[in-house]
This record gives sequence, C-alpha cells and structure tokens, in this order.
Amino acid sequence: MVEVDTTMSRVEASTSAGWEPIETNSRLLVGELVPGTRLQIIEWIGEGSMGQVFEALHTDIQRRVALKVLRATFELSSDLFAMFTNEARACARVESRFVVEVMDFGELPDHRPFFVMELLGREDLHGALKQGKMSLTRALPILRQCCKALAAIHEAGLVHRDIKPKNVVLQREDGRADSVRVVDLGLAAEPGSTPKISGTGPYMAPEQILGEAFDGRVDVYALGCMAYVMLAGRPPFEGGLEQILVAHELATPEPITSLCPDLPAALDPILLRCLEKSPEQRWPNAHELEAALIELQIALGIVTPWDDLPLPNVDDARRARLGEALARRNHRMGWAGWAWSAVGVGATLILGAFGGLVIGSRGDESATQAAVASAPAYDDSRLEHLTNQTRLAASKAYWVYPPPSGQATALRWIEVLEAEEGVLAAAAHARANVLREEIAETLSRFGDRYWKEPHGRSFALEFYGLALVFVPDHPHAGSRSPLTPTQLADLIARAERGDFSQAELRTGKLMEALANPDDGARRDQVVALVKPGEDRPPWHASEELLQLVDTDAATPPPRDGGWLEAAPILQAPAEAAVEAVAASLAEPVDEPMRSDPPKAAALVSKAERATGGGRRADARRLFNEALALDSTSVAALTGLAELHFEAGEYSKALGYARRAAQLRPGEGELHVLLGDCYLKSMRYAEASDAYKRAASLHHHLAAGRLTKLAQLLE
Repeated sequence: MVEVDTTMSRVEASTSAGWEPIETNSRLLVGELVPGTRLQIIEWIGEGSMGQVFEALHTDIQRRVALKVLRATFELSSDLFAMFTNEARACARVESRFVVEVMDFGELPDHRPFFVMELLGREDLHGALKQGKMSLTRALPILRQCCKALAAIHEAGLVHRDIKPKNVVLQREDGRADSVRVVDLGLAAEPGSTPKISGTGPYMAPEQILGEAFDGRVDVYALGCMAYVMLAGRPPFEGGLEQILVAHELATPEPITSLCPDLPAALDPILLRCLEKSPEQRWPNAHELEAALIELQIALGIVTPWDDLPLPNVDDARRARLGEALARRNHRMGWAGWAWSAVGVGATLILGAFGGLVIGSRGDESATQAAVASAPAYDDSRLEHLTNQTRLAASKAYWVYPPPSGQATALRWIEVLEAEEGVLAAAAHARANVLREEIAETLSRFGDRYWKEPHGRSFALEFYGLALVFVPDHPHAGSRSPLTPTQLADLIARAERGDFSQAELRTGKLMEALANPDDGARRDQVVALVKPGEDRPPWHASEELLQLVDTDAATPPPRDGGWLEAAPILQAPAEAAVEAVAASLAEPVDEPMRSDPPKAAALVSKAERATGGGRRADARRLFNEALALDSTSVAALTGLAELHFEAGEYSKALGYARRAAQLRPGEGELHVLLGDCYLKSMRYAEASDAYKRAASLHHHLAAGRLTKLAQLLE
C-alpha cells in the first residue's frame, strides 16, 4: 500500500468550498468518562486516516492528554488494527523529547483500541508550509530537531518510514516557537524486517519502494525530501504517483539552489547526499546529518532561537569543534542572554573563527564563502522600531487590553515581530521571545506586589493571568493563576484577535491604573474608575479597590448614583523591583504609532495582493500591521479569518470572523464566513444561527449552507 500525499498539491481552500461530514457513529461524548478509564473527554480535536483524536482529562492526576481511538469503520481491518497498535508500541519504545510520548494503551468495550499520549499543539509543519516556503533561518532548527527525533527512533531499534510535514508537529515551548514533536509511528518497523511496502510517495527512498532491506537511512532520505519542501516549496520529484516513484529510483534530483538561487550553494551537497540512490552513499545516520547542518549554520553566521540544542553524537574531535565555535559566538551565555545580544548585532559571519571547516564531507569551501558573501545585509532598523513600539506600549501598561485611543498593544507589536520572514526572521523571533519574557516578568512582579496587599489578591490574579498570555508556561504566574489550560488558551486566542468585552476593557484600564508608579496618579485613576458615570455602572469591587489604595472606603458611593469624593490617601508602599522594571520599560523610545485608518487601508491592499500572489506569510504580517494601526479594520479581520481558515486553524479564524461580523452586522458575507468557521469548529447550532442571519440579509450562499448543515445533522 502506498499512500498518496497531497502536501504540495497547492489546492486552495476557501470559505465557499464544500465540506465533508464527520463520522457520527460510536462517538465518545464530551464531558463523559471513557468507559473503563479515568479519562474525561474535553473536546474533539480532529481525525486522521485511521483514528479520531480527543482532548481528555485524567481526573485523578488532573493532567490533560490526547486520546487517539481507532475509527469504527476500520475496526474489522486487521492491517489497520495492527498499524494502529504498532504506533502506540513504537512511540512507547522511544524516549525522546522530540518524539510524541505515549503513556497508556487500552481497548473500548466495542474492542476498538485507543492510546493516550501527550497533548500537543494543533499546528504541524504541513499547515505551516501552507503559508509558503520557509527561510533557511527557520528551517534549520526544525531540521535539527527532526534529526534528533530520528536518532532516538533509530537507537530504539526502529525506522519511522513515513517522515513528512504532516508528521512533524510544531508548538511553542519554553517561550520559543517551532518546538518539534515527530508523530505517527504507525509504519515504524525494525531494520531487517519485511513489512508491507508503505510510505508517502514524495518522501519514499528507492529501497523502500522496491521492498528491499532498509535501515535508518530510509528516514534520512525522507528528511532530505522534506527539506526541499520546506525551503523550495516542492519535493525533489513532482508529477503523478507512478512518475514520482520511478523518479526516486532513477532520476537525479536538481540541486535545491537551481530551484531557489537565493539559498547558499553549500546547502546543495548536504541535501543531495541525503537523496543518494544507494543508502551507502547517504549520511550514515541522523547525527552526522545534524552536524553538517550545524556547520552550515555556523559558516553562514545564522543565529536561531534553538542554538542551545544538545550537540549531535559525532566523533569527539568534530563535536569539540562544533561546541567551540558555538561557544565562541554565544560567550557561554544561556538562551535568554545570548539571544538578546545576538539580535542586537545581527548575523555575524564567523568563517574565519571556525578555521578550515568543510561543510559536510563533500562541502565546497569556496562555494560556501561565495554564498556567504552574497547574503543580504542585515538591517535592524525595522527590528529596533518594532521593539521600541512594543516597549512604549508596555510602559503605558497597554499590555493586552487596547486603550480607547486605539493604539496597538505590546502583544500586537510582538505578533508583528513574530510574523517577520526572510533575513530578519530569526532575529525578530528571538527579540519577540525576549520581550515576551521581559513583559511577563514585569506583570508577575506586579502580581506579587498586590498579592501581599490585604485587599489585592483578586487584582494580583489579573496580573498573573496577563503574564501567562505572554509566556504560557511562566512557572511563578502559573502557580498562582486560577486559569485552567482551556481558559488560558481562550484568553490568548481572544487577546491575539483583540476580541474583548466592555468589562474586560474596563479591567484593562484598572490594571493600567494599578501599574502607575506615581502614588497620587494611581489614586486619582482608581477613584475615577470606581466612580459611577452615565455610561458605566459602579465598579463591582469598589470597596476593595479603595481600600487597596488606602482610600477611606467606609462610606461607599450612594445607590442613587451620587459620589462622595474620596478622602486623601496615605502613600501606598511600592516595591522597588516593580518600579525599577516599570522605569526600565519607560526609557525614551520612538513616538507611539497612533491609530491611522488610511495607512491601515493601504496595508490591507498590499496584504490582499500578497494573498492573491500566494504569499500568505507576507499577507498575514501585513494584515496584522494593519490591525495595529486600526483595530476596527473589517477588511484586515476578514483577511486574517480567511487565511487561518485556509490553513485549517478554525478556532483562530472564528475569532476574527466573529469580530468582523460584530463590527458590520449588516454584511451577509461576513455571517456566511462566521457560519463556516463555526461549522468547522463543530459548533453546529451557532453555525445555523450565522447562516440564518446571512439568509435574512439575502446572501445567495446562505440557503445552500443551511441545507448542507441540515443533511449533516440528520
């Protein structure tokens, strides 16, 4: 059996495209325990070729996990049953942080097998590549982590046999994006065994296609194919399945630089060696391939957020040389320390410091030097501007909740940094990570300050919650915040969209007041917020707030709406650490980027052209910049909703679509888009409401959507 993979088919989805019903038989129910277990179903995540995946909670240890269950339609297939159970056993056999962890295995009363594994994010490399090909700076650490995963799989006596973008999950970890987990070991087999010929066409080695003896070098071949997809936007061989398989056996792949002349020539021998027809001519193992990638990175002077990964297990002399070169650049700093200095000085070329290094065993040193010489110059003026805008917003306490003026928040500016591509990508991502850590630490310290106050604990929790928006795994804020993982995920998603209620926006004003280092100004701001007005009710915790700033709260505001002016307050004690951090964030920076709808509209036009040209990463960045200048831009919100929808990120798409529909409730097209997002999120009642609203506005697609929804629910 050979699986036909459509990773690079470039079939574009849209909100007007059709959709297929989800399997309805034998479904586990949300909120109920899985029979015979202590696992409670939280929500349905998705389904693959063999099984459905749910998020579940182990009720005894309160750990959230992923539950994968064989689909009912396959339970009688011995081959698929064996493949499913093989995946669980293979994962359990491998011990590596780069391979998904399987914790338990069992069988439902209807004899369908299931297994329990760590809960991962929902973005995989396949989804990331829908935005377009990757920069070398982003691809290198992903490939390094894949090498480490493969090395662990091979050392466990297995070969994966199905390495491809869909089986590489990317998630945020330790404040960094693109942490890798290799998944789906359903085709894994021991070297020397004789399993059925299986795999995914564009990534299959010749010996795998021919059913010959194989070892871990099958996976090295597949990883080389995947590197082409990441960097060139296409696999080394294209065409129909039969044509692809013949090409793997007989054709010579084009050097990747002939497809992408902007890539360094030194990359060619590394990838071409992965794709040798004879296993004996390939890299002997994943460790050697990773070492070659590190040597390329050092030669090009590329800095990435993942340069603290352990060195590969190669010979001592080579390993020492790698460690010395990396240490020379990083000055023995930890991740957070060297990242800050690295992004400030740009990409330093250190070929001379590395001595007579040759890239790989077949590297051409002159080609490497020529590639480095032709690399684009590093210009960090844009990086510094975005950093200054982030810090300026943070200094004004515009962390997450936008102010009435419409100025962009610190979180919004960080998202613009994280959307950078090209030569600035690594530096921008590293800077964004440092800013996230910096702001989260500031918010956590504000939380500590009010945690100690007699009436401040509930307000401290607000600061801890916002700290987790910036760094979800912040240990101190996480230990005190009552937010569940689901609540935090919802808050982060809404923060990224700017989708807040009026009550939340008012809370933002309160936190801005409580963060003011000036005692008098803090008192005045709090009093103004607590005072009821024509456009707002009295604050629900008026007495606690007044007592928090030491105001005489013995006489609360009268019920008739009058107000007794507060008595003078005593100076509230301030913690030097908090004020020092706040002062550091308030250093002179650029003038604030104010709301500018015309400029936002121009950016939207550029984003729409980028979308039409297939440059989705550029489009997403431009739409985000437009929102930073005009948070009510329906065109930007709609553009982001459609981009996330096409990438299969339906929960993100839903937030943007909902906000767009709220801003323009009379546009039927927005309600159709909103209904599509609800539908893909399996929120059928809300999808029906959205389609009905579109129908009431006489949108021509609404009736068809309602008919299909009714058929799905029959």
